[in-house]
Amino acid sequence: MTVSDTVSTPVDLKKYVLMFGGILLFCQVVVIIITSVLQFDVPAAMGIIVVMAALSTPIMLFVKKYERVFTQRERVSFSNMAAIVAVIVTGALAAVGFYLTSLTGEASPLQPMLDGFSRDTGLPALTLLAGFAVFTMILTWILAYIETGWFARRALKKVLKEK
Repeated sequence: MTVSDTVSTPVDLKKYVLMFGGILLFCQVVVIIITSVLQFDVPAAMGIIVVMAALSTPIMLFVKKYERVFTQRERVSFSNMAAIVAVIVTGALAAVGFYLTSLTGEASPLQPMLDGFSRDTGLPALTLLAGFAVFTMILTWILAYIETGWFARRALKKVLKEK
């Protein structure tokens, strides 16, 4: 998606969003492996930390290349695309996790939560998964929007200082 602005040259943000998706996938897999090997629960804020870490590299590279921060339209566009990519990556990892645990004959660690939700509310477990997807999308959008502003401004100061 090309975003144009009257002040700056249009920038294709797909490269940066795909970079975010790749880094997000890598970070999530690393967290899963580490918490599985060390057998401890994932801290509640780990999702936020992973998203912020995955956002920092593409934002920094954007700022270095163009020597400017994101325009308002670019911030919104990047945030929209990053939120969609985060849901896809997280959903794909969850699906792979469900599949792999089904191959071993074990129940997924999420299965008791999904069963309890269905039993307590009378709603299908898919409702909980949809709610989680919406929550992931909103949270990622907010974090991406904040980082394309605040973090990008800090990165620009650093880039200009290095010149």
